[in-house]
Amino acid sequence: MKVHEYDVFLNENRIPYLRQIRDTGMTDADELCSPQTVNDTVRRLYHVEQLPEEHIWLLALDAKDHMIGIFEISRGTYNQTAVIPAQIIQRALLCGAFGIILVHNHPSGDPEPSEEDRLITIRVKQAAELYGVELLDH
Repeated sequence: MKVHEYDVFLNENRIPYLRQIRDTGMTDADELCSPQTVNDTVRRLYHVEQLPEEHIWLLALDAKDHMIGIFEISRGTYNQTAVIPAQIIQRALLCGAFGIILVHNHPSGDPEPSEEDRLITIRVKQAAELYGVELLDH
């Protein structure tokens, strides 16, 4: 099965649903088995080293760590972006994810997570656990 980039839209009754944005060129057989594989995948799809602002992506995985979808969650400024855990969990549930990986870039080039990065990781992990979804990495 092909892996697609999705976004969430509202139908005429204001109920959220997934809409395919584009084909990523990947299949669900492409395992995301290491941080390096995740890094390489996001770099290939989005050329993150060239982006002037922070972006956050959600990679949705099945129970065998095969990617089933990818979402751009947020686009921010040079040094920050907004993250709302409910948006992340909504997207994970809509696509039937067993696990999720959050990825974001630092346009400054400093790969060290900020204190805000650490706090949002904790908040998303707690929210995901409530719904039986595992935050595998951020």
